[in-house]
Amino acid sequence: MDRHNWWIRLVPLFVGTLTWMGADCVPVAPDGAGGSDTVVIEMSNYTDYPIEPRLFIDPTAHITVEGLLIRDDNWVLVDPPLQAGEMAATYEFRCEDIGTMATDYAQMYISDDEYIESDNGPWLVAGDDFVCGDTIGLMFVDDGTVFFTRVEVNGQFLTD
Repeated sequence: MDRHNWWIRLVPLFVGTLTWMGADCVPVAPDGAGGSDTVVIEMSNYTDYPIEPRLFIDPTAHITVEGLLIRDDNWVLVDPPLQAGEMAATYEFRCEDIGTMATDYAQMYISDDEYIESDNGPWLVAGDDFVCGDTIGLMFVDDGTVFFTRVEVNGQFLTD
């Protein structure tokens, strides 16, 4: 068979398959993608102490310089702090307001004036780590050895 003739045989097969599938065949967005104009952040405290998440959000996607994101006008004050065992403190943001977000080394308060910083400070970027309509889960965990922040998007593990 000639190298160019195989296309002639495949085109009718392709058209026939599309006709057989009919008009009900439409692309489906993955769970959590699209269908909403917000991004939801759910924070849960899996420690025995209050947590200050130190959540920062900027509408610009792909911020790579810490000083452009971690600043007072991007700080989302969680007040009061997440209490020990508090599950699902929920914050909702319009998609155009959340391009890059971070928890900048959350603080676990052992006493009123003593805290331990999270072992990590995850950054998430719209289009790379989440899209409009997603739910971002921030879980603050103290496993007895290390205090860290776990991140999930739509219930799927992203990072510790």
